[in-house]
Amino acid sequence: MYVVVLFLALIFKILTSGFADISQPKVTSDVNNAIVVWHQDDGTNLRINVAYTNDFGQTWSEPSRISNAGFDATTPIVQMKGSNAVAIWQNSDGTNDAIQVSNSTDYGVTWSAPQTISLDGSSGANVCMILQTNNNKVIAMWECTYNGQYQIDTAYSLDFGATWSTVNMLMVNAKEMHFPRMGVNDNGNAVAVWMRDTSTQYELIVAESSDGGVNWTVMPSKNIEGVYSPEVVIDNTDNVLISWSTLNNGPLGIVTCYFPFADYNSLVVNQIDTNPNACFSPKLVLFDSIKAAMVYFSQPPACQIVAEACANIAAPIWPLPINITNNVLNNLYPKLKNTSTGQLISVWQGFDGSDFRIKSSYSFDGGTSWSEPVDISELGKEGYSPDISTTQDRYAITAWQNYSNNSIQVASSSDSGVTWSAPITLSR
Repeated sequence: MYVVVLFLALIFKILTSGFADISQPKVTSDVNNAIVVWHQDDGTNLRINVAYTNDFGQTWSEPSRISNAGFDATTPIVQMKGSNAVAIWQNSDGTNDAIQVSNSTDYGVTWSAPQTISLDGSSGANVCMILQTNNNKVIAMWECTYNGQYQIDTAYSLDFGATWSTVNMLMVNAKEMHFPRMGVNDNGNAVAVWMRDTSTQYELIVAESSDGGVNWTVMPSKNIEGVYSPEVVIDNTDNVLISWSTLNNGPLGIVTCYFPFADYNSLVVNQIDTNPNACFSPKLVLFDSIKAAMVYFSQPPACQIVAEACANIAAPIWPLPINITNNVLNNLYPKLKNTSTGQLISVWQGFDGSDFRIKSSYSFDGGTSWSEPVDISELGKEGYSPDISTTQDRYAITAWQNYSNNSIQVASSSDSGVTWSAPITLSR
């Protein structure tokens, strides 16, 4: 158990701090447009950088900085819908980390001045965000410390991030709480999950909102312990599916639970992968309306990427896990997206015997089978921490850190990950 916790702490440090003076990128896309954000040293401080494309990755803008000079701004994420985009990040004044946002109304070409949406004097981290598909609403949620307590805080915007509500403190606790994540459907029903320290384990906490994130109700604890890095999706018929890595003293592996929205008492827990080594970082997606798929990786020395899929989240039956790396070792940080036409694409960081490279695999049959992995990043260049976004038809864009020259690179695919363009360098 101690070794597992140390390994998770190392993963967390890498994922949140990045390498040297540049962070892992985040990418979002809509139709032919895409935006990538990352933090990078400007010579004095870490600043949030952004680049955009309007021809789905064939050409990219010069990067621009959207955070304020004189502060360290880190760990950005970004989402877009149509011409509107919102970026959110941590902004340090040397004492506290405020949560700041900026919005764009022209596909990422220009950005508003940053505004702080977190409580004065609080220090936030691990922010997540959702742009709702059928209105102008944006929900943000983050963990923070405030007045000596640990909190899960949230705020919302009704105008694509131009203005924001006051902070809603969902839970205040004397012990640590981490990794809030959200899912929302077209009905405006939203579910949030996070992990709360119980002194001996981390337990699962669930909250629900029936008005798109304006008001929330934290569900009574079910004493589901051994939870790490939960993820959640909710379909348009209000079925909720949650996945996480389990750190219980019993079998290690991946666990899911299902319940109908507003009926948390009917929750059913199902351990879908038991493993002699721990499994980490499950990435969960909803596709074809009612189906779900996930990817995750196993603990060293194996570090293999594993994929699973279920045909209906309202009655989740998971087949045997599929190792999509074909028993090749040392694979980390998988991401998973689905295209609008139902294909699944996964990207990850994999070792080729000399260097880590960005690799990809796809499934055209709902996760039943997967293609042979292909290399996206350059031979002889260290590629770390990829992200991926998909949009219309079969288009996908992935972005990653090129550790060999301390840069951000991107590649695009027009055929659901079957082939990829040559990498393009974005960073300054």
